[in-house]
Amino acid sequence: MTAQSRPDEPADLDFTAAVDSPAVSLHSDTDDPTEKLLSQADALIDAAQLQVALGNRDARLWRLLAAALRGADRAAEYEELAKKHQATFGAPLDVNAPPGKTDAA
Repeated sequence: MTAQSRPDEPADLDFTAAVDSPAVSLHSDTDDPTEKLLSQADALIDAAQLQVALGNRDARLWRLLAAALRGADRAAEYEELAKKHQATFGAPLDVNAPPGKTDAA
């Protein structure tokens, strides 16, 4: 039995032929390492904000989020987080708290 080709398909395909294609750059102008890192920081902030919104009470997460918000110049979001921290834990948000300190009320 021989294979039949459909009218819209070429019968003889040669996958060994060289193909001329424009040079593809592995790095474009948008591959700036700083921009990539800042984009990843934004993703970290978003994930931490979601955890806080879902009720996570791990003080390390709150401090990490606070530091990231300050570093990203997101002052309004930092202030909102500080108010939520005060309401949740009954204590001010201390980004510089020593390791191991918990804010559990």
